[in-house]
Amino acid sequence: KDVETYVIDMSFYTDLGEDGNDRMEILSIDEENKKAKVRVNAGTREDEFDTFLAENNLALQTVTAGGIFSMGGMTSNDVHGGSIRCGIFAETCSEFTFVTYDQNKGGVHEVSINSSNSDLETADGFHPIQFARVNLGCLGIVTSIVVDCDLRPHQESLQGRMAFVHVTLEQEFCYAFQDFCKHQRMECFYDPYKGGFLPLMWDLVDEFDTLGTKNDPPALTLDTEDHAIKQFYGAPLQGIFFRKGGPLDFIESLAEGSMAGSQYLEGTYRVGKKGAEFFVKTAMSNIATSQVAAAFTAYSEAWLQDAARCVFMSYFVKLPNLEEEGLAKTYQLLQVVTKLVNEPKNFHIAGPMEFRFVKGGTSANAGTYCPDDPDATFVNLDLIAFTSAGEGNKDPVRYPKKLLQFMADVEREWFGAGGLPHQGKMYGFYDPQGAEGNCCPPFNANFVQEVRSQRDQSALTAFNTF
Repeated sequence: KDVETYVIDMSFYTDLGEDGNDRMEILSIDEENKKAKVRVNAGTREDEFDTFLAENNLALQTVTAGGIFSMGGMTSNDVHGGSIRCGIFAETCSEFTFVTYDQNKGGVHEVSINSSNSDLETADGFHPIQFARVNLGCLGIVTSIVVDCDLRPHQESLQGRMAFVHVTLEQEFCYAFQDFCKHQRMECFYDPYKGGFLPLMWDLVDEFDTLGTKNDPPALTLDTEDHAIKQFYGAPLQGIFFRKGGPLDFIESLAEGSMAGSQYLEGTYRVGKKGAEFFVKTAMSNIATSQVAAAFTAYSEAWLQDAARCVFMSYFVKLPNLEEEGLAKTYQLLQVVTKLVNEPKNFHIAGPMEFRFVKGGTSANAGTYCPDDPDATFVNLDLIAFTSAGEGNKDPVRYPKKLLQFMADVEREWFGAGGLPHQGKMYGFYDPQGAEGNCCPPFNANFVQEVRSQRDQSALTAFNTF
């Protein structure tokens, strides 16, 4: 049967405010508990929403760092930020409005799903909000979302910190990160060649409630609609030395090719990884001295101004706690990559790893689904690789065998440790029914089925029924 497919750009959709022409509106502010509820249209970019909140002395409970995603996209899968006290971003959202189709209800109609009450009923004790969060685009077109926010009285209310530690022992890692994890929000970059860790930390503090500088976020160069008019979605491409598309782009093209090539250098053990080591070191230096430093100056968490085009795998793994036992497990999961990239003639990653800690939640389709223990802590592990420039090289079928083998070897360990993939990233780099040690392009059908079997079956059944 022929099916017509339509792509609807929600960047232009507005229905909020008194005249229906606004993208954002404040619903309520609870001064005593320092909480607020703000409704936002789904096509709005996070950076525009974050700017609106700052102008109104409010702040997101968890931030993705980049601000380049739409609110609807962020909540349709298990996107997360660096807030240790919160779950994934969707868990901070308390209401969703969908336009959907039901022949029994007269065709196209609007449905609102609220976390506190709902006219919609589901079986087996599930609440509809558990399906609205991380809905995977299955429930209709999301038009608006209510986001639970924190109060931010002044610019200095958000305090940023950065550290750098060199670690070679598991116990040393646990000792350092027990201190770093005392902060409310943290994300950390890791150099698996040198054992270098770059934790970025933020706290929303009370000391500046009555005294401080007025919140005055930098003006956006382009808002949501401007981006859409220019058909520019996402972020500017990050260069190694200069921004892609700038006056020195020809240098960047050469550098980009060298970076991708450094992942496959054969040669001796020493020569084979030196190039990749250089690019990891350069990336971490750029993050610390350029992007994050600028964000700290602006009292902002949205530090990621440029993005790299890459192959991206991300996993959630439940930890026993966020104390020594859980941190030791985190370190062991990181060492899976450390061991592989330091082997001679192996694939050598040319970008740093990244990890964050997030709370479990009740979103049925999330990798952090943990209804019996919502205070459980997960570590999210990010791993990237680069392909050569050119449209043809974007096709996963053309990914080099060495890259696929590396991703598969890491994924076997992380999945075997009880991890589940981030819904918005690549996974399935091996066939669980294939030969031992096999690899393949991402999203192997047998692997996807294996992931389904590891998820909570009652939640999957209830979601499909809903």
